[in-house]
Amino acid sequence: STPSNSSAASDVYKRQILCRNYAVPLISGCIIRENISHGVRCISASPELRGNRIFGNGGCGVAALSLVAPRIVNNWIFDNTTGIQLEQANAGAEVRNNTIVGHDGAGIKVISGVGPAVSNCILWDNGDDLDNCSAVYSCIEEQDEGEGNIHEEPLFVDASAGNYPLRAGSACVDAGAPGGSYEGEFDISGNARRLGAGVDMGASELHLVRVDGRVEDPNVDNTGDAWENAVGDLQR
Repeated sequence: STPSNSSAASDVYKRQILCRNYAVPLISGCIIRENISHGVRCISASPELRGNRIFGNGGCGVAALSLVAPRIVNNWIFDNTTGIQLEQANAGAEVRNNTIVGHDGAGIKVISGVGPAVSNCILWDNGDDLDNCSAVYSCIEEQDEGEGNIHEEPLFVDASAGNYPLRAGSACVDAGAPGGSYEGEFDISGNARRLGAGVDMGASELHLVRVDGRVEDPNVDNTGDAWENAVGDLQR
């Protein structure tokens, strides 16, 4: 089955999405929030989670106990107890282009098994960004080493309101792994991946709209405080 564009905090008991018995569902475009336990629980199953907002759950955003690992791409995972927790995988999960922030526990935690392939992620404001695993080409608040990793403030639009697109000037823009194939892929907001010179870190690709305004003096500062000072780029 393919849950899509829905909320997973619907019943009075606030149960999690449970994948089991070797299921391989696609879970896409959902809001998975405020469940008593985990947001998504995988037991001997390997779902693909893509473009979801997973937040406010009492356990992990995603918890997997499975030999076959899930694929977790282009999600906002925030304000759970732990972001992603993996156990017993005999092959590394793909964890790519996720924004994983605001957990008292780990952003990504591996209890046992093969560690995930983590890339192009933002891990910020977690108790421990990476527990028993590593990442490449990711923005990590802690000083975890890895090829292409950076440690600068990601500059979210409004983290306090759970709004995690990147602002212009973020070091995460165009800083993802070079050479990756993103053809036909979209970010969490439906924007095409790799809009600029490179792919952005996190679940949101910076999308600027060019505005051709009538500027009377080409030497003015484009502050946007008046029509004659119109800015050239607006962030969507």
